Amino acid sequence: MITTEAEEKAKKAQQAKKKVKKEVPKKEEIKIPMGYIRVRLDSLGKLSAPFELHFRDYSIEEAMELASTNDEVDNLSTMISILNSMVLEDFDCGELTLQELYEILYTIQGTFYSPTIEKTVLIDETKDPKDKENQIPAVIPLSSIETKEIEKEFKEPFYLVDDKMGGAKYGFRLPRVKDKVTVENFLTDKYRKETRQYSDILYKIRKIEAISNTEQRLEKMQELEVENFDEIREFQSYLLSKGKLMLALTQAMSLVSIDGEEVEYGDCEKLLELIPKISSRVWKTYTEIVDKYDFGLQEEVTFFSPELGESITRRLVFRHMDFLPTGKSEDDTGVTFSFS
Repeated sequence: MITTEAEEKAKKAQQAKKKVKKEVPKKEEIKIPMGYIRVRLDSLGKLSAPFELHFRDYSIEEAMELASTNDEVDNLSTMISILNSMVLEDFDCGELTLQELYEILYTIQGTFYSPTIEKTVLIDETKDPKDKENQIPAVIPLSSIETKEIEKEFKEPFYLVDDKMGGAKYGFRLPRVKDKVTVENFLTDKYRKETRQYSDILYKIRKIEAISNTEQRLEKMQELEVENFDEIREFQSYLLSKGKLMLALTQAMSLVSIDGEEVEYGDCEKLLELIPKISSRVWKTYTEIVDKYDFGLQEEVTFFSPELGESITRRLVFRHMDFLPTGKSEDDTGVTFSFS
């Protein structure tokens, strides 16, 4: 059989291609040390976190540190630091979204500690949620909490164009855990004077809010308002102002670019200048996008309530502290005793 020069060249090229393909080394698999568990995230690797991360259990020192931190934001900051020491991969857990954080803590809780978490739920969701007589404790099986993967087409950053403002183009990402900590640290410094000024009245309010009887609680609160009318009004005004600023800044932390120009992360003073310049229509649309691409643990949960004697469905607002070890004795600790 006669082979043309072109055919001979094609044959050699094919052989070279096979040789190269054979010599390419396989990607080395990460060896998972004993004691680490795999967590596959419903964000599917589309955000800052990879699709899969591995975590060990809390050390006794880490569990005690978390248990001793009651303030939610301080606890969140501590949680990030501890998770960074627990994760096998080289990854900053401050880059997690809250949904991803909950998934990780949910998995750690179910693997090492308990198949349930405890929440307080409402007997009647149409009544006052602050009425303690309308609240009952609930033990929620982790298996009853459904999860949802992020939509396949989602990616970051995503863009919003304001056609009514000359086509201004804003780049966004989903909120991260570190955003809340960054804003809280900024506001702590900004309102340090006011925090000291209203510490006494805040203590009195929290003491009254801890009263379980609704009538007594309302009565004591009314007495406090009469005795400290001016201070209460000033305190409420301060809380309203700080709350609005916290919401605006926390949302604005997700802004990554304006007309292609990068927005420096963590510069809260600069964000305060930018926020009023961006239409409320843009912020509204951003919130709608975040809600649309919801993923992770789903808030609507059906479970059996011994107090009510039936299965009920409630919308649960999860917090990272729901999934932290409580120190309570569990039926199955996963630890076996023997003399040999």
